[in-house]
Amino acid sequence: MLELVEMVLKKSATAPCVVIDRDKNILYVHGRLGRYLEPAEGHSRNNLLEMARTVSLKNELTNCIHKAEVNHYDIVKTINYEEMDGGTSSFTLRVIPLDHVGTFKKIKMVVFEQANQHNAGESPELLLNQSPISTDIVNLQQQLTTSRENLEITIQELETSNEELKSSNEELQSTNEELQSTNEELKTSKEELQSLNEESTTVNAELQSRMDELSQTNDDIKNLLDSTKVATIFLDTQLKIRRFTPTMTNIINLMPSDIGRPIDHFSSNLCDVKLTDYARKVLTTLDKIDLEVKDNAGKYYNMRLLPYRTSNNVIDGVVIAFNSMTERQQEESSVQDSEQRYKSLFDHSPFAILEIDLSEVVTYINSQKLTNREVIKKRLANFPNERKQIISQFKLLKMNNSALALLNSDHQELVIEQLMTDDEVIANFLVFITKRTARISLPSSLARNTESDLKYELTWIVPTTNNELNYSNAILTIS
Repeated sequence: MLELVEMVLKKSATAPCVVIDRDKNILYVHGRLGRYLEPAEGHSRNNLLEMARTVSLKNELTNCIHKAEVNHYDIVKTINYEEMDGGTSSFTLRVIPLDHVGTFKKIKMVVFEQANQHNAGESPELLLNQSPISTDIVNLQQQLTTSRENLEITIQELETSNEELKSSNEELQSTNEELQSTNEELKTSKEELQSLNEESTTVNAELQSRMDELSQTNDDIKNLLDSTKVATIFLDTQLKIRRFTPTMTNIINLMPSDIGRPIDHFSSNLCDVKLTDYARKVLTTLDKIDLEVKDNAGKYYNMRLLPYRTSNNVIDGVVIAFNSMTERQQEESSVQDSEQRYKSLFDHSPFAILEIDLSEVVTYINSQKLTNREVIKKRLANFPNERKQIISQFKLLKMNNSALALLNSDHQELVIEQLMTDDEVIANFLVFITKRTARISLPSSLARNTESDLKYELTWIVPTTNNELNYSNAILTIS
């Protein structure tokens, strides 16, 4: 835009002028302006007002530029100017707003058009024709007019400054209110942050407590798995080792560093058993598998495979447990040997031995309230069928060879009738039951096809199981 102004001014006969910006700094100079302007003293400055030669010219420039800014049209004013050599001259001051030109804001052109001048070298005739009083009056009027204009401009500037101050005050009040609102929001945010911090502290404490509980539970489970003799291995859905008990190393040579490795990377001591096949079958069918397996050392195990279920009932792997059956087999074998010895001793004993179930006899006594000898003997005397009813409550379980040879029969009722020969024997036996003692010996006799009956002694023995008399397996010896 300045290039355009320069080109236009050079091609025209425009009077000397300057182009200034909104801060009254000179952007461009056209023509000779030494009569009106000169550089200001001190640091180099390019401000039009500071370069005015006289104070009156500075005031005129200030007034005209202000009017042009406020009214947005050309300001033209004739000014009587006092030269530096004591002479006077008049020139026309023209301020032209250039806001519509280019991209600059509030640019103005200040033109100095010289009209005439009077100086000390003029002819005496002209000086004589001029009245000093008239000249002073004109100068005073011009100064008065200038002062009034300056006062008006000052008032307008004060009003403008006052409005700007009011606007600034309103903005400051608004800013203050916003700051207060922001401060309140910050206080609220601080309270919320404190609340969140307290909640976080509480949650952190709860999490720490949960972690402690989880750690304690993990330690309990670890100690439980370490203390058990059941070899157990936990696999994930990809059949990778998740955990195993120490005794599992007797079946598969595992180390703690093997956790996370696939189970098919290891060979087991089991004979003809592929753990991966059984594990995949469990993951497919979700059914448990129980097998009896044998290792290379001849030890037997009960192998059980189960799906690994989470607390949400989600299948997350396989559990394989090996319960050693060697001790149980040895115990079973020992029990079988003991039973065989007992059977051999029972069958070949020279004493007659019978095993009889007396539980129904006890039930009958309690139901009939046969509590003492007098009641029992009275009952036997008054009811002829009572003896037969009591004998029917006996259940013969087994008898040895000596008993068969002695009694000549294995029929239950015949055997019991031969043993319970009279009411006195029955009464004594029932009293033995009511007193709940473990052993009693009763004299009795056995009829023979000889001149006299065979005398013998019945010894009843009731075994004890868990500190309770076991009437279901009573032993009777005849001697």
